[in-house]
Amino acid sequence: MQSTSSNLNAEDSIVKAKIQLNQSKPFFAYILMHFRFEERNSIASICVSNENRVYYNKGFIESLNNEECEAVLCHEVMHVALQHFARLGGRDKSLFNIATDLVVNNILLANKMRLPSNALKPDANRYNFIGHKGVFTVSDIHKKTAEEVYDELKRNAVKTVAYSAKAIDQHDYKPLHSEAVQQQSKKWGRVLSEAYAYAKSQGREPKGIERAIDSLLQHKMNWKALLQKHIMQLLPYDYTYSRPHKKSASAGFYIPAVKRDTVEVACAIDTSGSISQEELTSFLAEVIGIAKSHDNIKMTILTCDCGINDVYEVSNGSIPKIMSLKIRGGGGTSHVPVFNYFKGRKKPNLLICFTDGFTTCPKESNIKTLWLISKGGIDSEINFGEVIKME
Repeated sequence: MQSTSSNLNAEDSIVKAKIQLNQSKPFFAYILMHFRFEERNSIASICVSNENRVYYNKGFIESLNNEECEAVLCHEVMHVALQHFARLGGRDKSLFNIATDLVVNNILLANKMRLPSNALKPDANRYNFIGHKGVFTVSDIHKKTAEEVYDELKRNAVKTVAYSAKAIDQHDYKPLHSEAVQQQSKKWGRVLSEAYAYAKSQGREPKGIERAIDSLLQHKMNWKALLQKHIMQLLPYDYTYSRPHKKSASAGFYIPAVKRDTVEVACAIDTSGSISQEELTSFLAEVIGIAKSHDNIKMTILTCDCGINDVYEVSNGSIPKIMSLKIRGGGGTSHVPVFNYFKGRKKPNLLICFTDGFTTCPKESNIKTLWLISKGGIDSEINFGEVIKME
């Protein structure tokens, strides 16, 4: 038997949903606390904007039972967390809304949430549509990005009118300048990582989220996003119950503060004769980018050609220190001395090798290694670790 919230007003129903989600689905509860909820009865049901606000119609919220209210709130915030607004591009807005609703609702159903009866509800990761050639099925939704679902809908000339009527919400696409989009991307990458770690600390990892986060990065087709993904996966997020998260009061329930432990990253910069000034500049730019984005990284910077030239220690995101580095080199190339350097020393959590790939590489290493290969470089000499090509 479904529980109902008919005896609660809209504001109390939302607070109750947040508290219940914190107990049963902490991943979604953590994301919810980053939003402001405002009553706005000029809209039909509920509306989310890319400015982290959710507007709701009082009567709509009060018409939902407890489980439906939880699902609807999660539906709204997942659109922003997965950056669907920024991913719209030049696509048809109504058709893209349908595609993103399918992806989000598929995640919610995988996590045992109960959507309102009129919502777009995939069944076993599938949904049937009427297209220009009759009925067709979008299948394997759990394996597809919103962009891939959109392309299928567009190829089959799906009419948006019938399916837009099944939308439980509205999407308020407020224009954002490029700097704001970048800030949002950085923010939600961090929030998603923290939310997942928070849920995992309680043994309540959400289903279908890792793939969705991967798709968030893949849709950009950007090597910088792949580098950022590796850095974010490295950073440990722990929680301390000795003090509350600063958003606990507005969220309506207690959430522990995030405790960001320092991690050690080594950056080996290839300064051999085959490296151009342009490549060297791009290498340093990425090192600075890592330091700017994560002040809890302790960084060891090694410059090397056929041997180690200099070693610098940088902490707390010290950009001036990186900018003042004196780069020496110009000889042949070998990464063997880089790995030998850490023999007998504490190994970094991650070693990033900035190079064109024209190098001598050890056969193996037990250091977690990421090779960042400059444009036009090669990876045929790389025997281990993961490779990202700067394109």
